[in-house]
Amino acid sequence: MDEIVKSPDFQPEKIALLETIAANLPGMIFQILQRQDGSVFIPYISSGCEYLYELKPEAVQADFQVLYKLIHPQDIKAFTESITVCSTTFKPWHWEGRIITPSGKLKWIQGTSQPEQQEAGDFLWNGLVMDITDRKQAEEELQVSEARYKAILDAIPDLMFRISRDAEYLDLKSEGANITLSREEIVGKRVQELLPSDVAAISLEAIAKTLDSGTLQTCEYQLATPLGARDYEARLVVSGEDEVLAIVRDITERKQAEVTLQNLAQKFAKAFSCSPDSITISTLQEGRFIEVNDSFVELSGYERDEVIGKTSFELNLWVDDRDRLNLLNQLQSTGVVRNLEFEFRQKSGKIITTVLSAEIIDLDNIPSILAVHHDITERKQVEAQFRLAAQRDRLLAETLVRIRSSLNLEEILQTTVTEVRQFLQADRVFIGLNNAKLGVRTLAESVDPKYPSVLGWSTNDEAYLQELRNLLKDNLVRVVEDITQIAVSPKVKAHYQKFQTKASLAVPLMLGNELFGALIANQCSGSRHWQPIEVDLLQQMSEQVAIAIQQSQIYQKLAELNTNLEQQVEERTAQLQQKMQEFEKLDRIKDVVLHTVAHDLRTSVMGNLMVLKNLLNQGVGRGGA
Repeated sequence: MDEIVKSPDFQPEKIALLETIAANLPGMIFQILQRQDGSVFIPYISSGCEYLYELKPEAVQADFQVLYKLIHPQDIKAFTESITVCSTTFKPWHWEGRIITPSGKLKWIQGTSQPEQQEAGDFLWNGLVMDITDRKQAEEELQVSEARYKAILDAIPDLMFRISRDAEYLDLKSEGANITLSREEIVGKRVQELLPSDVAAISLEAIAKTLDSGTLQTCEYQLATPLGARDYEARLVVSGEDEVLAIVRDITERKQAEVTLQNLAQKFAKAFSCSPDSITISTLQEGRFIEVNDSFVELSGYERDEVIGKTSFELNLWVDDRDRLNLLNQLQSTGVVRNLEFEFRQKSGKIITTVLSAEIIDLDNIPSILAVHHDITERKQVEAQFRLAAQRDRLLAETLVRIRSSLNLEEILQTTVTEVRQFLQADRVFIGLNNAKLGVRTLAESVDPKYPSVLGWSTNDEAYLQELRNLLKDNLVRVVEDITQIAVSPKVKAHYQKFQTKASLAVPLMLGNELFGALIANQCSGSRHWQPIEVDLLQQMSEQVAIAIQQSQIYQKLAELNTNLEQQVEERTAQLQQKMQEFEKLDRIKDVVLHTVAHDLRTSVMGNLMVLKNLLNQGVGRGGA
């Protein structure tokens, strides 16, 4: 400041003015004197220099070049050219550029000045340098934003129109849109001139509503084009005083997709409602039912309003709650499951078996399960019947083989009751025989250890026996599913109570027309519904057991006959041996008699022969003489 005061160009009133302005402006005020010899003298720099350049005013006054060195390298050329032009033309100097402060900050500055030529030929530059970094950043952001919005608008294939209240087309954006008219054919025309009357009426109404309400309005219409009938949607917003912006989009494909989707929805709705299989839609996490079809209502026994909004647990549908957890695990792992067998409980409490196929779907942004249940209860029952029939046939065949290959009745009966109980899964199976001398007694039994045994039980109570015989005679098969529901005598009732019998299946053992006994199955744990195949098994087994008993009786009779025959043979043999001994004795006597007689005869004959010989000899002698 001392140098400025000593300068011949010193003007105290101007310095005071500069100091006042500098104190109230967010920038740096400067005064630079450029002499004819090219030297530069800086009479004044405001304190804003320190804020703007991070330099003390004294440092800048001492060396003006420190400011030049802070200019961004890319902006030095423009700065130099601006100074040259101003010095040559004496026009006001205006420059915008970047500086890099000693701390490394990048700033945008704006410099303005008006050069004044002094009497001595020097130039005095009075000017102002302002920090415009914020403004430049805002401009850059605005430019980026404008570029972004322009890119978005350019990328939008929709038509855009500016339309006045009186329906005149003011401007349009048609790039990327399928339009047959040129810009010149549209701008300046009215809606009524370009659109069919019905579409124009719709448009005018939408324009009026948009301007009057100040809210977004939409309308749809259809136009005939060289490509055929096309559907359009117009969205109108207020864009100025008595002016709307209409964004028109070709929605033909969307409309076609909507029609296709509606058709698919109708088909799905029909398939959903008419499907013979149960179909349900429920939430993934809770299993809360959103929708069910009529087949589910029929299968479950619940009405639709009893199901919607409830969970499967609340309805107690799962026989095993762990099944749903397994289903969830598989769905979350693969997104879909196919043909899994599960057991479900109907409203009545009946257990059914279904094959379930399901997959995860998104329903209004809620993960849900679309599940199809195919009832295979009857099929499973048929399969079970086939298995039981196969087991029954195997059991009958094995029993028949045992009967043919073995004569041990006790072994046959015991094996029979054991395998029949295993087949029936009954608590007790036994065989009782009716003997006229011994009464009724149990010969073979297979029983669950939890319940009392009837093996060895017998009675001679004729009245009781007759009642039992009558029960079996009156019914070829006696089926009792619950003994509390039948009328029996106190003795029979006491018998049931003694042996804890709750249900019974009895088949008579008949030998001809004679009741010989019974094959009986008991359920002691509770009442039981006896299946037809179980009744059939007992009937066929009773026939085989009857054959085994009859065979045993025949064998017993044969054994008795064989024993009697052996005794007769032994007796006849002994008698024969006795006769043989007598014959041998007679034969010996005969030999002695014959020998004696023969000896006597030989002696007599020999004497006679000798006499005859002597006589003959004597006769011969006389004849020769």
